[in-house]
Amino acid sequence: MGRTGFIVVAALLSAPAAARGQDDGVRGQWSATFSGGAALQAGGEFHEGGRGTVLGLATTVDAKRNTDIFDPGVGWRGGVAYGVARRVEVFTDFAWKRSRSSEQSVGNVATLDLRASFGDYTSYGMDAGMRYHLALDGRVTPYVSALAGFRRVEAIPGTFSVPAAGVTLRDTPFFDDSTVPVFGGDLGMLFAVSPRVRLGVEGGLRYHTDLEQIEGLAGTGLENLNDGGSRWSVPISAVVRFAF
Repeated sequence: MGRTGFIVVAALLSAPAAARGQDDGVRGQWSATFSGGAALQAGGEFHEGGRGTVLGLATTVDAKRNTDIFDPGVGWRGGVAYGVARRVEVFTDFAWKRSRSSEQSVGNVATLDLRASFGDYTSYGMDAGMRYHLALDGRVTPYVSALAGFRRVEAIPGTFSVPAAGVTLRDTPFFDDSTVPVFGGDLGMLFAVSPRVRLGVEGGLRYHTDLEQIEGLAGTGLENLNDGGSRWSVPISAVVRFAF
């Protein structure tokens, strides 16, 4: 058999294997994914409103949502996935996010403006979930995913002031360190730049339950002010994925 014959036989033998690899999709494949971008506030009550007495003066506080208190934040995720079916992967990720607050008016004390600023919102935790690829053929592969996990949210104190009276209550305990369940999903699109590397964009939705309150306002009639802390957010990220 000449050289040409060997080439023909090798091509015939490799063709079924290549076809099987393509037919398997992501089945049996490990991958690592990293993403980062904005973490937009989408809702959830940060604190309730109420009426009480502070320093012997009638005080009114308005309810505020996360969108009122926090600026758009930043976040990143990193994790691994394994293909359990042609279009389906299971994955686990580590996630981190931070948003900064800005001072604002939250009510009044004896008709004088009451202002508040809160500590940064910083969270980290783990997710696990399933990713379903809507298409696998071609250079562009859209997907959807669903996930659940937990977040450790660092304590958030509050500083309350009445500038007209020169009164400031600094670092008032408000929310304690909290571990809360989180649920969410993503919609994304990956673009092949090499056989094992894809770049993409992703948008999603996250929700976690109320934070652990601290009775820093005990005796004021405003003890229920921090019966809240649930959060909706919309992460929008750039994605890089490595298959191996």
